[in-house]
Amino acid sequence: MRGKKVLVGNVEKIQFRIVWVAWGLLLLLLPITSLPLLADLVGGSTVNPAAVMPLILLVVIWIIPYFIQKGSLNLEVVPLVGFIAVALMTSILAHFNSILPWKGQTVLSREFGSWLTLLAGFAFYIVTLTMVSDKAKLTQTVKIINIGAAMMLVWALIQGGYIFFRNGNFPVVIQRVHEFISIRDIHSKQITGFAYEASWFCHQLNMFYFPIWLGAILYLKSFYKRRIGKFSIEVMLFLIGVVALLFTRSRIGLISFLVIIGILVSIFIFRKSGKAQHWFIKKIKINSPLLSSVTSVLFSILLLFLVFIFFLGLVIVVIYLVSKIDTRLERIFMISWSDFFPLSLSNVMDQIRLRFNVQYANFLMFAERSVYWSAAFRVYNEHPLLGVGLGNAGFFFPGNMPAFSWSLPEVVDVLRDGTSMFPNPKNLWLRLLSETGIVGFTFFVVWLLCILSRAWKLLSRQAPTFRAVGLAGILACAVLVVEGFSIDTFGLPYMWILFGLVGAATRIASSKPESFTPSFNT
Repeated sequence: MRGKKVLVGNVEKIQFRIVWVAWGLLLLLLPITSLPLLADLVGGSTVNPAAVMPLILLVVIWIIPYFIQKGSLNLEVVPLVGFIAVALMTSILAHFNSILPWKGQTVLSREFGSWLTLLAGFAFYIVTLTMVSDKAKLTQTVKIINIGAAMMLVWALIQGGYIFFRNGNFPVVIQRVHEFISIRDIHSKQITGFAYEASWFCHQLNMFYFPIWLGAILYLKSFYKRRIGKFSIEVMLFLIGVVALLFTRSRIGLISFLVIIGILVSIFIFRKSGKAQHWFIKKIKINSPLLSSVTSVLFSILLLFLVFIFFLGLVIVVIYLVSKIDTRLERIFMISWSDFFPLSLSNVMDQIRLRFNVQYANFLMFAERSVYWSAAFRVYNEHPLLGVGLGNAGFFFPGNMPAFSWSLPEVVDVLRDGTSMFPNPKNLWLRLLSETGIVGFTFFVVWLLCILSRAWKLLSRQAPTFRAVGLAGILACAVLVVEGFSIDTFGLPYMWILFGLVGAATRIASSKPESFTPSFNT
């Protein structure tokens, strides 16, 4: 009997070590978004994060046993499960909608690919939520994430060196290594890291790595005891990441980064505003409670105005500087801005509609995206309640494209028969509306608000580790609002894992007992 217990104990130890190795491998592989090996297995999709391979193993040896042992989950999972249920309902109903096959795609094939990415994202979230069960594991997790990020940034610096000093003439060995990492050839003008394209690399930095590093820098100082000179490891990673991001020439990446800076500055100003307001009221000797309240309101309004002016000035300065290396941003300064301010107040709305049309979008070189957005919104207007099912919005695009789209070669290529390119919204928010309707959209947004609420509460915790994760969650939520206008896939793991870390930190901070919490230190 004793021998049997020893055998069971040894098996559990081996299982726990395998789980931990798989988790570490998943975190290390996060920077790779389009692994060729995985793309060949699933049919050549562009979204093939290498982390899916250890994820599958973790689902089998960790998640399934976790639920068999009646492991618990956070309350904020409920709206996410509600979203998945609505998406399932809309996907089933789409088969009764008489959607004809197009460009070699059927409703079943489109939904199958979309559901693979959604379930993979959900699995990333649940694995993170349940794996990180104490503060030690949270620290270990972040350290492994940083190792993967360091390798990614080294590769990005190598790319940058050849791009900016040798005009993108990469040696054969660099090209061959990149072929094992990505299904796309190495870009001769943009830094992409291990990602499929520059905007995805920026998405990694803004949505995942920058929030984690900034949270550590501002609240924890560092997850490490060692420093590089006078700087912590997180500071060095952040500074290198910023340089790499600026030379990706990604406009949406730049906007997201400015949002991060704007939020940090706003938090700093509002935290200091209390002392400044108290000093001001004391200095001018206001004794009336009513007058003091009015002064506080006016002080807050002035503060908001100053934050807005600072952020606007920061945006203009950064865009101007980056425009010197990116001609697309340079075009912003070529617009006649006087056209946006009509003298006659009677036709203000007509003037605005005239100025903010796809012709200006075309001039600024994002017209293709604007017509996809327009088509997706029209699909939503036709099916507002439940949408047309995951992955099916593209079937409705030909009849919903604005007339201007037929003058855009890329859009014509996507819409004409004989090409393999299939149209999609290229916008997460419009995809949610067009494919799951207002019901699915609401469930998803409620889930995000729950995550934001959890992150905000973590800021009030005394432990610096929890506050660092809380800030990371707040920054990631803000970035997602912006990044959602560029990326519409559920398959990239960064959102899911970071929000999973917020949920895990909440569980640890509240010290709630769990039904099944194996220790990797046995």
